[in-house]
Amino acid sequence: MSESFDTAEESKQYSLENSSPAEIVLDESNFGNVWHSGIQGEIREGFSFYAPRKDEVGKVFYDYITSDMVSEPTLKAVTEDQYKKFYKQKIRAVPVKFVWDNEKRHWRIENT
Repeated sequence: MSESFDTAEESKQYSLENSSPAEIVLDESNFGNVWHSGIQGEIREGFSFYAPRKDEVGKVFYDYITSDMVSEPTLKAVTEDQYKKFYKQKIRAVPVKFVWDNEKRHWRIENT
């Protein structure tokens, strides 16, 4: 059974069991890029990225950053400041599937 997320907020509860360390790269040309529409039921592979945080009592949890249709667990920072921030963190990448939902006209994220 797979989980499905229609929003980034919902994906914060995503399991990190299959995660791996993310590679961080600076790619200023990626600024403002958008995903193109798909066709009903189309599936593309990718990753969701999470940064470790600590709550008030010091317990570590992972905060959702973004998802991208990439073949490797590579998080693209689009500014030098963003790159420096991401590089300092131990960001985790989780493999996901992007499924096109023609009715809602967006990509739905599902775990693999």
